[in-house]
Amino acid sequence: MLWGGLKPIRRRFIIDVGTLTALTYAALILPSSTFAHKVTLALSCAVTFFTAGLTTRWTISFPMVPIVLLQCSRYYLVLEGSWASLAIKIFSLLLIAKSFLLTILFPAVKINQVKGKYNVGIIDFFMPVENFEHEHVTVRLLYPTLE
Repeated sequence: MLWGGLKPIRRRFIIDVGTLTALTYAALILPSSTFAHKVTLALSCAVTFFTAGLTTRWTISFPMVPIVLLQCSRYYLVLEGSWASLAIKIFSLLLIAKSFLLTILFPAVKINQVKGKYNVGIIDFFMPVENFEHEHVTVRLLYPTLE
């Protein structure tokens, strides 16, 4: 099993694939179709932001930032048909491919709630360390309790 027994959230995976498909469309269409280009970029960003925030689905949102910046520069700064436009398309498609791969490797998963007759106790303490940048490290200890 690829995810070690964890079950991916199907709805989230479909939204991620849809967003990446929209970004691929925006990277491939000509910037002369301005309305479709702007709407596709804005909609894919809005869907990701409103359904998962910026960091919950980092596999989508982190590559999305340079993709949007590249597409805006392709639209506003670079002439279509130039080598810079082609380089922007290729780099955008590489970022989208990376995001597809990250979405498959690190999907949003459903984590089951821990059930059993024992509760979990938590203790945070500081351990002194030598030859380190800081004088101590924080350690969290989890242990079973009957309470």
